[in-house]
Amino acid sequence: MDLAGLDGGHPSRLVFAQVESTTSLPLLGAAVFVVGLGHGMVVPSITAAAYQRLSKAAIPAATTGANIMVRVGSALGGAVLAIILQIRVREAIPGADGIQTTGHAAQLAHAFAGSFWWAFGIAAVALIPALFLPTPRRATPQPPAAVSHDVKGVGAGA
Repeated sequence: MDLAGLDGGHPSRLVFAQVESTTSLPLLGAAVFVVGLGHGMVVPSITAAAYQRLSKAAIPAATTGANIMVRVGSALGGAVLAIILQIRVREAIPGADGIQTTGHAAQLAHAFAGSFWWAFGIAAVALIPALFLPTPRRATPQPPAAVSHDVKGVGAGA
């Protein structure tokens, strides 16, 4: 399992957890890029680990189940973090409705940073079950097949 992808996104999440109203957009863009790279490293590894010990007949059902889990988990995670952000915005800007927040860049940045600490913590907890995923099976080298030098039917009289 490629834990580098799962763990590699952590420094980028720290960038978001430290965001301020003056944080540069290129830095935020680079952090998003690194999180995406981490995601791209993790998903194939987890999928391969999950399918590794399944029979060929079970793979279609597992694919459907995995797809459902990813979609539901992503939606649920996004919803939870959006609720946390909304709570933090209302704490930072009393009376804010999430739309009329003009002139409160520092307070909004602080609310976003606090929300990303939650994302950082959730990702850290995800490392625990990832440690228990099966490791890839290594193919054992097979000795070369014996070559027969007995050529029946070749030559004179054949």
